[in-house]
Amino acid sequence: MNEKQEISIKDLDFNNEDLEMLVRITQEKSEVFIYISDELSIAEDIGKMSNIMKQKIADIINKSNIWHTLAIEKIKNMSENIDTWELVSIYILNEIKHEDEDMIFGLGFEQFGNEHGIGMKISFKDMSIIEYGEGDVAFC
Repeated sequence: MNEKQEISIKDLDFNNEDLEMLVRITQEKSEVFIYISDELSIAEDIGKMSNIMKQKIADIINKSNIWHTLAIEKIKNMSENIDTWELVSIYILNEIKHEDEDMIFGLGFEQFGNEHGIGMKISFKDMSIIEYGEGDVAFC
């Protein structure tokens, strides 16, 4: 595992065209893509993302120790070979305008040889899984 390194809003640099960036979380060997849903209004001009929204995204990344453990426990209930699953993507699924609003994010896990993957949606406020299933659950 890698050393824990906090990310700040200054570190968030989404590619305007693809609405994505690579991040490192300590629980994964490889970097993970984080995507802004193209259905959000900020997708039209990612540069106008509010600092509140940026801070919530940074908080999601920085609290990966909580939600990653939750996700792995759910995958253990769904699959025998937990060590073969890899987190490849985090999806930001809603916009927030106030600090007290909940942010919903999706996680996409892949396994070599499995074309469907596992996806889940998590409530940041509750740190609870609100939906899980095949990979597309993470972004739909």
